[in-house]
Amino acid sequence: MEQEKNQKQNKKILQYIMMAIAIILVIGLTIFFIRLGINKHNERKYRYFDYELDNTVAVINRYSGSEEDVIIPEYITINGEDYLVTTIKMGAFSNHESVKNVNLPNSITTIEPYSFDSCKSLEKVQMGDNVIFLGAYAFYDCENLISINLSSNLEEIGAGCFSKCTSLEDIVLPSSLKKINNETFMKCKKLKNISLPNDVSSIGEATFYGCENLEHIEINDKLDSIGEKAFMECKALKEFTFNEKIEEIKDYSFAYCSSLDEIEIPNNIKTIGKYAFNGCSNVKSLKLSDVLEVIDEGCFAGCASLTNLKLTSNITRIERAAFANCKDINSIEFNDKLSFIGYDAFDNLENLKKLVIPDCIKHIELGAFSGCISLEELKIPFIGDGTNDINYLGHIFGAFSHNVNSAYIPMSLKTVRLSKACKSIKYQAFTGCMYIEKLIIPDSVIEIDALAIPNFNITIYCEENEMPNTWNQNWNYYNKTVVWGYKE
Repeated sequence: MEQEKNQKQNKKILQYIMMAIAIILVIGLTIFFIRLGINKHNERKYRYFDYELDNTVAVINRYSGSEEDVIIPEYITINGEDYLVTTIKMGAFSNHESVKNVNLPNSITTIEPYSFDSCKSLEKVQMGDNVIFLGAYAFYDCENLISINLSSNLEEIGAGCFSKCTSLEDIVLPSSLKKINNETFMKCKKLKNISLPNDVSSIGEATFYGCENLEHIEINDKLDSIGEKAFMECKALKEFTFNEKIEEIKDYSFAYCSSLDEIEIPNNIKTIGKYAFNGCSNVKSLKLSDVLEVIDEGCFAGCASLTNLKLTSNITRIERAAFANCKDINSIEFNDKLSFIGYDAFDNLENLKKLVIPDCIKHIELGAFSGCISLEELKIPFIGDGTNDINYLGHIFGAFSHNVNSAYIPMSLKTVRLSKACKSIKYQAFTGCMYIEKLIIPDSVIEIDALAIPNFNITIYCEENEMPNTWNQNWNYYNKTVVWGYKE
């Protein structure tokens, strides 16, 4: 009896054990299939994202889906482990054809260079608030991008980031922003207004180049650098106010800003680069800095609406083509320190009628006043370039030899007055000056060479009462009318 009882008891225990094993197997299999299902779901959820896992974070390497609306996940979960998505890698969406809207989670801190470049269909980007850095050319040539909401913690925008986003009309730069690199908004043709945050201290090279509808930019008090071509071809920009920190305007900075109507250079600006305001065809008023010493090459060339020019007191040099094609200039007020006028410096000043070149000038390069077709009266301290090598009048109008004076000297020029600084008139100095009617020679001239005066209808007015013995006997070889003892 006892043995039978033990057998029944053992059998019952065995049944319990079998039941427990079965329950464990069921639970294990259930967990297995649940996890399998989750992983398969995750695989489907992330199947268009090529990602890379590193410790606890994930980066998106490439998106290969075809959806128009893309939501980038905040986490990628694999085998129950969550990996925080922090980075959009270089080229992740580059040249994608179908994506129209992208939503970036708050976990993203970095968008690498070329991440979304040439996404031709991209229209809207919603960015999380933890992006600190936007890489170079990240949204380059996204030609249909209309709206982008930048991170409130963004500190730097890389070079060319929004270049050629030709549909972008408005963008709000966050107060956290510290740096805008070269070409950032280049050729954003519909962009109209920009306000620089307080901590942005520089505008990079060609940052707004070709933003042809940019009408207004509000700068801050900390801005101390504007790069080359920064606002070149901003054809709608009507005004720009420089702050007290900027000391230099670089090459081509405002070239072809054809709506600017006034340029005022404050006294903190010491240097203006080559062609800085070239082609600003609507400028009617120009006020230069008092500390400026050089007007560089082509600096104000093509400012065709400018009528009056006054040089400030410290300018010593006017370089090549500095005011070329300023067709409406009708008066120039030089200072008493200017010593050099470069090649073509005042080329094609078509409305200039009277020109008084001061005695402080020491050198004038070829063609400095070429194309001044309305010039009627000229006063000069010397004939030629200011050296003993070139001594004929046509030099300043572009004549490369005294033999071609007549082809370059304006037909309108009737009166030439030599200043007290003039000491000599060289051989054939006025050859070909067939339209000059009046030549005034001061008593400072101690030497005149033979054949200096041309055989044209000209009257000579001399301050001397009679011919000095230091003049060549044949100075007036063609016996033109001379008025001695002339006083003005």
